[in-house]
Amino acid sequence: MGKTAFIFPGQGCHHVGMGKALYEKYDVAKEIFNKANEALSYDIKKVCFEGNLAELSRIDIMLPAILTVSVASFHVLVEEYGVIPNFLAGHSLGEYSALTCSGAIDFYDAVKLVQKRSQLAVEAFQNKDATMSIVENIDFNTINSLCLAKTTKDSVVSIGCINGKTQFSICGDGQAVMEVENELLIKGATVTPLIYSLPFHSPLMENVSIELEQCLKKVKISPFKYPVISNFDAKVYVNESEIIPKLVKQIRYPVQWYSIVEFLRNSNVENLIEVGSQKILNNLIGKDFKNFNLLSFNVAEDREKINEMFSSENKLISNEEHRNMYIKFMEACLGEAVATKNNCFDEKLYEINIINKYLQIENWINNIRVDSNLNYVEIAGEILNNLKCIYDTKGINISEQYDRFNGLLGESTVMDVYKPFIDEIFTKAKKVK
Repeated sequence: MGKTAFIFPGQGCHHVGMGKALYEKYDVAKEIFNKANEALSYDIKKVCFEGNLAELSRIDIMLPAILTVSVASFHVLVEEYGVIPNFLAGHSLGEYSALTCSGAIDFYDAVKLVQKRSQLAVEAFQNKDATMSIVENIDFNTINSLCLAKTTKDSVVSIGCINGKTQFSICGDGQAVMEVENELLIKGATVTPLIYSLPFHSPLMENVSIELEQCLKKVKISPFKYPVISNFDAKVYVNESEIIPKLVKQIRYPVQWYSIVEFLRNSNVENLIEVGSQKILNNLIGKDFKNFNLLSFNVAEDREKINEMFSSENKLISNEEHRNMYIKFMEACLGEAVATKNNCFDEKLYEINIINKYLQIENWINNIRVDSNLNYVEIAGEILNNLKCIYDTKGINISEQYDRFNGLLGESTVMDVYKPFIDEIFTKAKKVK
């Protein structure tokens, strides 16, 4: 079976009753909703399950609600259905869901962060005429040219999301957006203004991004358990240090959703499971990409398919098996550290960069064997860095290093987690070749 990616929706997938079935059936979903209540200081269950659409459509309520339902759905998928993703990707707000589900941001912090992000945006534009619209049946160059032509020193309009070949969002100052909309209608495009919208992913969010950065710096950031693709550049995060700068850029630069889906296709992903309350992203993707197996966890028929697809040998391996898989990988790295030919004859350098690094790898492996609470995913990344140092010190050329790393990682989940590391080496290798 091919690789699987979970995709998380953003604004617009909300509806009254969302998440209720999950909450009533699964304890893990109840835990997520209860944590959200604690973090937000109001009953998000009541808003999602029994509230009215006008209240749920408020940005500062809608976005935390969507995050909560998405994360609850993710935990049910992983813990109850036994599905393990090769990649996580989210559209706009959905990137926060993806980062949370990857383990990089704790849910309690994430839902408070999304609430604060929403509040900052609402406060920044409460007395301003700024908006967002969806535009379809038109090409990128036409929209981009019109946005540039209508943007002045005092009025801005720009592309906020590149959703597909012919679907985009535009956002900015109300008058400028309206002028672009009128031009697009003349050219045959379809325009849908978004109610209760704000100009996310536009230059108008510059001041909000500054305040958001300060909020992000207060949040604990952890290593990834699963690879996450960034909205800003459609690339997998290399490590957790990229999270804050990329999320700051995300709020004022276009969402590169079409490029993200292209990346998934080029990474041999076959199954896309939309983890949210509707089927918005799958409908969007299906217009431009025909080879994906598009599934939505919100659709009963699709849940049955997911259960069948990931039954028996395709079920999620246990935590112990997952840990042992990483230990085996670490042991292979240890073997590589010894087996590769040495071209370093500086005794001091050899001791510091080869012997000490080898002993450190050996010590990590021994500790993981006896302490199941250690973060073996993070340690495996450190071991790769140690092995890279050993390769460099031994004088192994970059092309051979790439081949050796590829051989170590193989076509496994381990490969996907550390793909950015390998890509970096490959880029250097291509320059050498």
